[in-house]
Amino acid sequence: MSVDDRLGHKIVQEARKWLGTPYVYGGLTRGKGTDCSGMTMTVIEKVAEVKIPRNSAKQQEYCMIIDRRLLEPGDLVFFASKRGGSKVSHVGIYIGENQVIHASSSRGVIISSLSETYYDTHFHSAGRINGLTLAATGRKVKNRKSVKSELPAPTAPTIPATPPVPAAPASVEEINLDELLSSGASTQPDTVAKTPPLYPGEPTAIDPPAINPDTVHIEIPDIPSPARQAPAMRRDTTAVNPDSIRSEVRRAMQGMF
Repeated sequence: MSVDDRLGHKIVQEARKWLGTPYVYGGLTRGKGTDCSGMTMTVIEKVAEVKIPRNSAKQQEYCMIIDRRLLEPGDLVFFASKRGGSKVSHVGIYIGENQVIHASSSRGVIISSLSETYYDTHFHSAGRINGLTLAATGRKVKNRKSVKSELPAPTAPTIPATPPVPAAPASVEEINLDELLSSGASTQPDTVAKTPPLYPGEPTAIDPPAINPDTVHIEIPDIPSPARQAPAMRRDTTAVNPDSIRSEVRRAMQGMF
């Protein structure tokens, strides 16, 4: 994340106002006296409203370490007390073009080039303050926890409800008709549904009358007895004379005329 350009420019402008301030160990007042970490702490807090530690070594721990080639105006530059040493003992504000503003113990607040042999050989690290990338615009970084909290909670997969299994019908005991009649129970149901008429004006079905088993009268129709079999025709084997038949036919015809 780069330093906000407007904020970095304001930091450089404020730091330049400290030029010429004498070096005073433990001081942090512009024009009266300051040491290296006092000046960086006061400038950053005034411009960016970000409070960093007072000690140069602590400031290096507070910053995000970046490559020297990625330095931007407003970043901090740290130096070791010995050439190639690992202990931070000095700090300055990078103002661009490979230059820093810092409070020298012998010359006060000055501008020095990182290409100079002393500062080049005593260079320790470069650091960037996270707040300098956000303070000018008022933006906020969402940490992992806040981003995670915005995600919807996982929901359990919906399992369709299992339809209830219908209970097995209870066994029906056999009904004895004699016991039913003796108990006086009616064989006719309490209510008989009436069939609605199919056409307007058609009368509805009439409820059938209740049946009293004691007065039931059943008419048995007469069954006709089997008809007597007609006697079998006996074949007459007597020979018939044709002449007598002719004479009978003549007499019958004569009677008609």
